[in-house]
Amino acid sequence: MLERSKEIPLVVTYTTPMPLDNCLEKVLSHLPRIEYLEFASLSCDVGHVMDLLSSRPAPMLKEFRFWAKDGTPLLIGPVGPIFQGQAPLLRNLTLDNCNRSWSSCIFGGLRSLCITETRLPDLLSVLRCMPTLELLALESIKCDERTLFDKVPLARLKSIYLCATSLRAAVPVFAHLALPVDVKISLRLYSIKGPKTFSELFSAIYTHPSGSGPVLRSLRATNLNSRHMAVQFSTSRTIKDPDDDDVRLSIRFFFDLPSARQPDIALDIWQAITQPKHRTFFSGDLEFIHIEGFTGLIRGITSALRIQGSSDVTYPSLRVLELRDMVFHDSELNDLRDILTSRTKHDHNLRLQDFRLTLCNNFTADQEQLFKEVAVNIDCDRWTLNDGRSSRGRLL
Repeated sequence: MLERSKEIPLVVTYTTPMPLDNCLEKVLSHLPRIEYLEFASLSCDVGHVMDLLSSRPAPMLKEFRFWAKDGTPLLIGPVGPIFQGQAPLLRNLTLDNCNRSWSSCIFGGLRSLCITETRLPDLLSVLRCMPTLELLALESIKCDERTLFDKVPLARLKSIYLCATSLRAAVPVFAHLALPVDVKISLRLYSIKGPKTFSELFSAIYTHPSGSGPVLRSLRATNLNSRHMAVQFSTSRTIKDPDDDDVRLSIRFFFDLPSARQPDIALDIWQAITQPKHRTFFSGDLEFIHIEGFTGLIRGITSALRIQGSSDVTYPSLRVLELRDMVFHDSELNDLRDILTSRTKHDHNLRLQDFRLTLCNNFTADQEQLFKEVAVNIDCDRWTLNDGRSSRGRLL
């Protein structure tokens, strides 16, 4: 088939490693016309594979994915230039590991890079050769916090994703990257336990020398389960789609133990990211808050909205408060209504424009009438007004 297809471009996917015999040699002899190459190797075969990949140019190759199937990182030793230094169309690269031998001008035109299981010094060495990089995805980056390197400028980066074990592991990575002011950031943290805080993380991320970045206008906090939470910040006045390009910062993290402070942490993150020292990167003018799936959340909201003094008003631009899948207690609702009332009396412009409730329990028609005094519009679904007695399945 390969011989009969002559010069037609090829897509090659090899994801079930087995003894290579002569199969790989026959396929990679057509490397000059392969457009897409996805390859899972056994670690014992890596040296042989690299020899084959270095034996011919790849003038048509656009995407290359290479990883170890048996869980052992691909520790690539010194070899000749991969693809003989000729892969001018290569734009997307996925590696299970990297080291300084990957630092080649052949990767100078990359647009996207995905790397797992590598050391921070090796990663930085590779990134210095990629001035046009637009998307960067990283997982399990090993680093020694005592070692300092110059920041790597990524002037064209549009999006960065980092999956790390903890805040401790994430901070050094960002501390060594000089990010554009409008980059989209997505984090996944398996633990937030430890000495590092979100304030330290943002201090490492947001070090733009001058100017003012995008204004964050909306916050979405979602309780995915008792130990897993997601927080997002967007430049739009609402977050209709969690994957929208307007979402500039997303953080998903796990608690080491179930925590009653989950909803408070979302507001703590907001306070940390909008500290004056970070205003050159992001500024906050919060207009929309969406909270979903939390129990005992109202205490955190009322505390955040409370007026501290005659002129100290938190979230003065807040216009929409949206609550979904919540269980309320009367005292919590009374406290929230009292705080919203005090904000309205303090300044008529602080009155909520919209108060929305979906799939919430213990919010009665009487409560709806009382909240009309502090919000221009009250929007409740039938489940909420029926106090949870209808079938949720029929209403969704």
